[in-house]
Amino acid sequence: MFRFRLQRVLDLRVQSEQEAATRLAEARSEEEAARQERLRLEAARIEGMEKAAAASSLSPTIGQLQNLRFLVDRLTQEIAATEDEIAAAEADVREKLEAYSTAFRERQMIDKLREKALDAHRDEETNADRKLMDSVAIARFVRTRATRAPRGS
Repeated sequence: MFRFRLQRVLDLRVQSEQEAATRLAEARSEEEAARQERLRLEAARIEGMEKAAAASSLSPTIGQLQNLRFLVDRLTQEIAATEDEIAAAEADVREKLEAYSTAFRERQMIDKLREKALDAHRDEETNADRKLMDSVAIARFVRTRATRAPRGS
């Protein structure tokens, strides 16, 4: 029966890799949410600019134009803030990706050791089986030779 002496370490590395993958997926989701928010804000800003352009052809009041201009400026500020959030999210994704890569390499290293130990174990079992079969064959040969040998010599 094969028993890998570093199995507990391998289990911990697998768990660490899975946790790193989960954190990476969460960071990517946050990055995607920030990108979607930026797209939403940009669409709202474009809509506000279109309304301002349409309103200017209808002789709007100065107050209406100021309100639209304020709205567009505010959306521009929100987009800039979202850009900062996206940059932070991208940095977080890079960090989590590096952590995942490290965890993956560490797990892979222990996994390779396990494979080598398993191969060595299989080789030992094969050699033990060969020795057993050789001893059985030799014992049969000796028995067969002893029964064929003349008894009076």
